[in-house]
Amino acid sequence: MKVNGNIIKFVLILLGYIGASGCNSSCTVEVPNASVSGEIIEGLRVIELSEHIEATTNFTVYRGDYVVFLSPAGGEILEIPDLQVLFEIGKSLEADKKIKMTNLGNYPTIIDGENGLIHVIDFAHPQYEEISSKNALEVIQNLTPIILDVRTPPEFQSGHINQAQLIPVQELQARIHELENHKNETILVYCRSGNRSTVASKLLIDSGFKRVYNLRDGINGWMQEKHNLVK
Repeated sequence: MKVNGNIIKFVLILLGYIGASGCNSSCTVEVPNASVSGEIIEGLRVIELSEHIEATTNFTVYRGDYVVFLSPAGGEILEIPDLQVLFEIGKSLEADKKIKMTNLGNYPTIIDGENGLIHVIDFAHPQYEEISSKNALEVIQNLTPIILDVRTPPEFQSGHINQAQLIPVQELQARIHELENHKNETILVYCRSGNRSTVASKLLIDSGFKRVYNLRDGINGWMQEKHNLVK
């Protein structure tokens, strides 16, 4: 399945993030072995609904995913009551519209009248670790990692970590061969806030990379700690 901006009809939109209202002290979010819904296509987690909606109303995604729902029929309505929002799900995708899964939690949903849940969990893997800006600086100083920036070119040009290599997350699957010789090396991945870099980290792990660090708060956290950027 090829996803691009030339096929535009309907799309599910959530501006900014899935809010914290979906999670409370009773939430169960640590499900490292759960079957995650959909597949990553050009940096987006694309979830195609079954023709039988009632069979596809429970979904598990990772925090940091950018998620798009597609329907074979189009026109289904998805409601997230806790957020008081409604979305129309179409057959095709507009590439710059997606749900940004920022917060962990269980989010009740209604799709075409059927009750369901969106489970947002953390990505966990023995060869993957989220680290703070302080720890990232130590990794850079002590391990000399490959530094991968997965933001857009304008973001990169506005300021990036020294010696970082730019591969936007939307292009990573197609360009991952450029990193083939570094599979056994340490890789430090970052984006603006730690969401796109989570997607990129999983793509790297799935492709056989042995040690991947994700800058948890992204370049935002790096700048808050007043670490240097270059242009």
